[in-house]
Parts: sequence; C-alpha cells; structure tokens
Amino acid sequence: MSDEHPNEPSSPSPHPSPWYPPPPYGYAPAPAVHGPARGFGLAIAAGIVALVLVIGVLSYAIGGYLIASNRIANAAAAINAVDSQRTTINSSFDTIQQVMSFDTPLTPSDAKAKTAEIVPRSQMLASTVAGDAPALHGTQLHLNDMSWLTAFSRGSLQDESGRLDHARKAVADVKNAAEDYRLLGGFLQSYYQVFIDLYTLSTASQTNDSSGFAIALLMLQSDLAISLELDTMPYLPDAYRVQLTAIQAEINDIKQGLLASDRGDQAGIDAASKALDADIQRVNTVDYAGTAAAVRSHFQQYRDIFNAEMDMATL
Repeated sequence: MSDEHPNEPSSPSPHPSPWYPPPPYGYAPAPAVHGPARGFGLAIAAGIVALVLVIGVLSYAIGGYLIASNRIANAAAAINAVDSQRTTINSSFDTIQQVMSFDTPLTPSDAKAKTAEIVPRSQMLASTVAGDAPALHGTQLHLNDMSWLTAFSRGSLQDESGRLDHARKAVADVKNAAEDYRLLGGFLQSYYQVFIDLYTLSTASQTNDSSGFAIALLMLQSDLAISLELDTMPYLPDAYRVQLTAIQAEINDIKQGLLASDRGDQAGIDAASKALDADIQRVNTVDYAGTAAAVRSHFQQYRDIFNAEMDMATL
C-alpha cells in the first residue's frame, strides 16, 4: 500500500508465511515435538544386562556349591567307610599278635601249626581294605573334575582332599602290614619245618635207620634253603639267619663225615664230628631275647600309623 493510494492492498509476498489458527481461549500452545528419548532406552538395556549378569553369577555360585557339596559328601562317605572298619582292623592286629606269642614252649610241629594261621589272617586283613584304596582314589579324583565351576568352594575341596590323603595313607599302611604278616607267616612255617627235619634226622640216627636218615638229610637241606631264601624281612633280628647258617654248617659237617666214613678215613670222621659239635653249640647259643620285641615293635608301628592317619582323616 502507497501513500498515493492508501486503500490499495499490498502486493502479495513471493514466499507466503504459514498461518496457524490461534489456540482456543484458555489453552496453552501445543508443545514442540522432539526426537525419541535415547537415554531412557540405554538405561533399560543396561539394567537388563546387569540383571542377566547377576543371575549368571548366582547360577554359577549355586551350581558350583551344589556340585562341591556333592563331591565333599562322597569323600566323607568314603572316609567313613574306612573308619567303620577300625575295630575289625585293630582286632586283626591283636589276633595275629596272639598267634605269634608263645606263652609256653612248643614243639616244632605245634609251633609250625600255630604260625600257619598268620598267612590266612593276613589275607583277611588285606581283604578288609581291598575296596577302600580304589574308592578313596576315585573320590579324590572327582573332587576337582569340574574345577572351573567350583572355584568358590576351592578351600573346602582342598580340605577334603587332605583328609582323603590321610585315609589313603591309613589304608596303604594296613596293606603293607598285611603283606609283612604274610611274608613273616611263610618264613616262620619254613623256619619251624627245619627243626622238624632236624628232629626226624636225629631220630633216624638214633635208630640206625640209614635210609630214613638219608631222606631226612635231603629234606633238611631243601627246607633250610627255602627258609634262608625267605629270611629277607629287614626288621627281623640277625638271630634267625645266624641260627639257620649254623644249621647249614651242620649239614656240611654231616656230609663230610659220611664221605669220610665211605673212604674209611677215621681222621676225617673225627674232624667232621668235631666240627659238627661246634656248629651244634653255635645253634644252641643264639640269643633270641630281643627277637619277639623287635617283631612286635614293627607291627605296632603299623597299627599306630593307621590309627593316627584315620584320626586326621576324620577331624
């Protein structure tokens, strides 16, 4: 609109402005429109991740605890199985000790018959713990077969493994004792058989039974060799070997005397007889005073170790 034509309308703008109707009376203008609330979505996602992690950790801890508890319970059961045999094992030690203790002097035949009980009783002792060693070993192996899952229970599992170590040592101790009893029983039987043969040889000599004497001498020589071969236990005092070696010398003296007699060599016969008397004296003067105590001490150590290890296994 110009000053000359005040009523003339203005020329239209080449870019007309948008027009909005005024808001109704009493209402505020419409709010401005913004983009999506990204911060809120990230917070939700983070919360979900945290929840999943918490659930995972709890599941890991609970699962590991349950598995560790099961392994520990199995270990305790294996140890208790051995501990429940304590009375039987200690009774076996007592019984075998009684078999080896001679309250009164016995003939060689009676002594051999009595000591013959040692071998089967040692086998019974070994059979008492025969299944314990593999059970304890297998249980100990399973304690850590899922170590990636039982990290939170590692201390408890290690403690239980230590108890299993003590139980395994106790079982091994009993097995070693049973084996030593077996070896001792075999030796004592052969040892007393030597004196049975000596008695037979003496009887044949007194009755002039040349045939019986020759057979008895051969038996004595064979049984003596077996006895010396079985005399290998390091805990046995030297008295046994000293005596058996002296008897071996007696056999050689007798042989030399027989050969001299066949030759008609009286000097040889006299020399052999003199040597025989000396060797008989050696046999009769062997000191066995500490033998029984040494054997008892050896097996008492087995018994003490067994009970001490089981005490530590059951703490």
